[in-house]
Amino acid sequence: GGPVSYARIHEVPKVMSIPLLILALLSIIGGFVGSFSFLGSSWNPLGNFLAPVLLNGTVQVAAGSTQPIELISTVVSVIIGVLGIAWAWAVYRKSFNYKENRNPFYQLVFHKYYVDEALDFVLIKPIVGLGRLANSVLEGGALDGGSRGLAWLFRGSSGGLRRLQTGYMRNYALAILVGVVLIVVYYAVRG
Repeated sequence: GGPVSYARIHEVPKVMSIPLLILALLSIIGGFVGSFSFLGSSWNPLGNFLAPVLLNGTVQVAAGSTQPIELISTVVSVIIGVLGIAWAWAVYRKSFNYKENRNPFYQLVFHKYYVDEALDFVLIKPIVGLGRLANSVLEGGALDGGSRGLAWLFRGSSGGLRRLQTGYMRNYALAILVGVVLIVVYYAVRG
């Protein structure tokens, strides 16, 4: 829905920020406690946390444990995270002033990886097109056409029947006479 109004950006209310801060603190504590196994400590409260619900009560570890790879990936992830935080602090420490940037990476992130555009192209436009097609075929042809056809049928039949209702007694008597003659002729020919 349109351009983003950066003048209306505000901090989230406490009902959202406090639970997020609590979850962030708990994830930091959990990551710190879980990292003791990388450092060779025997105290590992999270390592066998799910052991009571797993098969045989023990955690199954794949053959040829990948602990060095896990340690390297953890250290690299932490370094990349710290570098990202430091870079963001260096760029935005004074204030955030929005200005358009033509950098392709900036544009990619600014447009949220073009997910909205892709979903619009893949889902929204086909569904809207299908709806418009159904509207023109069903609404215009079947429903409106059917109701117009019924209206035409009733208009035509009522126009013909209206001519029979003249209000003259001799016309009604003539219609009754023709009806009686047709019935007599029908039974005479049939039987």
